[in-house]
Amino acid sequence: MDTFPEVEVLIHQAAGRRDALELARLRWIPDFNLSLSVTGTISQTVGAAIMLPTTLAEVRGRIRESQAEVQAADALLRQRRADRVGEYVSLVVMLRRAQQRRQFFETVIIPSTQRLAAANERAYAAGSGTFREILEARPRHA
Repeated sequence: MDTFPEVEVLIHQAAGRRDALELARLRWIPDFNLSLSVTGTISQTVGAAIMLPTTLAEVRGRIRESQAEVQAADALLRQRRADRVGEYVSLVVMLRRAQQRRQFFETVIIPSTQRLAAANERAYAAGSGTFREILEARPRHA
């Protein structure tokens, strides 16, 4: 069972197309009809009928059409599976990049900002910096 519901739907559709192909192929098989009838004690009949496929071009056409539909359904299923796998891989890559950015911010940007704010505070305390530099260097919390 696939994990993507829409792929499951396509699997069932492809199976339906294969069933339609089998039905089209079964049209080659002649139909047999047997009958038996008894009317009172006087008449009894036995009958048999065989129906041969006479529209051979139509039967071949339906088989070819069904084969084409099976191939199209299989191609669509393969494409949809590849799309879903590609989406999954891209989401994993995006997650990994987000984790790397978070780590970069936590290990590089935030400590650098804190060091800058501390340096500006020391400069202000020594009389060589401005209060505005202290405020600009402090991290803003949303």
